[in-house]
Amino acid sequence: MARYTAWAKYAFIVIFVAAVGFGAAFFIDYVHAHTMGVTDVLYDGVYDVKNIFNHGDGNDSFGATSDNETLVELSKTSLVSIGQAWGSVTGLTMFRGSPTRTFYGIGPLPANPKVLWKYPNSGSGEIGVTNTSEKNTTKPMCSFSEAEGVTKQWCGSGWTGQPVVWERPDGITEIIFGAYDGAVHFVNAANGQDLMPPFQTGDLIKGSVTLDPNGYPLLYFGSRDNNLRIIALDRDVPTELWHLNASEVKGMWNNDWDGNPVVIDDLLFEGGENSWFFTMKINRGYTDVLDADGKPTGKKQVTVAPNIVFKMPVWNSELLKNSGDNMVSVEDSVTFFGDRVYFANSGGRVLGLDISHVANGVAPIVFDYWVGDDTDATIVVDDKGMLYVASELERTNQPAASRIATLGQLIKLDPHKQTIVSQITAPDETITTQTSGDPYVWGVQVPKEEMAKGGIWATPAIFGNYLYVATHTGNLLTVDRETGTVTNSDFIGEHAWSSPIVIAGTEKSGLEKGSAAAQSGAKLLVATCAPGGFRQYDLANPASPKLTNEMPLASGSCIESTPAVWKGQIFV
Repeated sequence: MARYTAWAKYAFIVIFVAAVGFGAAFFIDYVHAHTMGVTDVLYDGVYDVKNIFNHGDGNDSFGATSDNETLVELSKTSLVSIGQAWGSVTGLTMFRGSPTRTFYGIGPLPANPKVLWKYPNSGSGEIGVTNTSEKNTTKPMCSFSEAEGVTKQWCGSGWTGQPVVWERPDGITEIIFGAYDGAVHFVNAANGQDLMPPFQTGDLIKGSVTLDPNGYPLLYFGSRDNNLRIIALDRDVPTELWHLNASEVKGMWNNDWDGNPVVIDDLLFEGGENSWFFTMKINRGYTDVLDADGKPTGKKQVTVAPNIVFKMPVWNSELLKNSGDNMVSVEDSVTFFGDRVYFANSGGRVLGLDISHVANGVAPIVFDYWVGDDTDATIVVDDKGMLYVASELERTNQPAASRIATLGQLIKLDPHKQTIVSQITAPDETITTQTSGDPYVWGVQVPKEEMAKGGIWATPAIFGNYLYVATHTGNLLTVDRETGTVTNSDFIGEHAWSSPIVIAGTEKSGLEKGSAAAQSGAKLLVATCAPGGFRQYDLANPASPKLTNEMPLASGSCIESTPAVWKGQIFV
């Protein structure tokens, strides 16, 4: 279920680091900042698409994936994408870098990071109003928003909030992120300056944005103003091309879009807090830019014409009865393996759909399991297709409480051991399945300790044979993924919602085979909340990470957002 906590009123420091409570962002490196010229990327009011976004010859394909490639190819490519980047774009284009959510960036990880710049860079400004006339945003990233009947001020960026980092063909590395000022920001990684005016929405942006992985100048993201959007990046200013309002369907619980969208081929996948799952055919393309006389200029602009090809509610009457409430929204980010998409909801229902024919409107449930409690952390999948599900510890009603006590809050599931015997669709479109087989492998209890809630909000990181899991009660757990044994625990501070990052010494990240070569130089990075800062660990012995560096923020501001690591630099 949605989590909204108002932190400090505002401030002007944090790292790129956008930390909850301060409305600023920082760029961290292990060397001093260097000067980098900013290329003029505009041409007669639009991007020169051939030079900025094109990976090909400048024709209508623009280096993008062919529409003739089908989702059947996903079963071949998703195995390759475990621990690897996704698509033709060089960078982190989505939360955790790929549809399998196992690519964390490229090293090295700086051993003793220093703040090179912060965003906004200084000064003051009117809270909640984006000033696009300034060369660079200088006001705090704050706005007022209503939650559970109370209007509060929100500053900085929130959960999951991992920024996009990508290397543009013009040589500029760009950072793209949404924040609590309700805007998407486009920042030069070299100096923290705005590359484009911020794109303002009507409310907070909590989740992570997605850059089109196939080279189209498009950005996909949701906002608390109830809209899932596609905006074009090849105009003078970021321009909305399409949106889907959560009220498109009769939803349950809420209207936000916390999950990070995934684009595969020409399909957009997303789950909403309205408790529905959607697949859209994007129909990406390009059109001629015309001059004042209506004649082609020889330049093109990106176009989309999305239509919903599949949608389904993610609850049923049985789930509502067992959960004891109607909080069944999808707040995690969808995860892919083979020809399946996996996601969970706030009622604790973990679903897998066969999406090999989803473009034709067919996506049957192939996995259905109830873990008992709110599951906002994104499901992690390994190279064998095993699922690692991290849930919260909140519900006390029966039968949820008994289910939670039996399974735990960190759970390994083997989808191969469950079979869907039948599925029945009710008049309200909800689906109930009958299953056989038990996919449960092991579970780890994450108790409340001295706090009102227990469990996990952060998405676990996987490296070799181990999981690294930050818990709400403030413990960083190292878990053997074969046995479920907790091999190490380190207290990092309560409210640890930022997802850990693993960077291997091979300058790769994500799931490695655990070889000595891969482990040599591997590092673990964790952002913290109480107090706010960073902790680095050496993974020479991956079963027992060794703390090598702590970097507390002078402000102590809580970090909920997940860092992005790219070639010796940290952005959060």
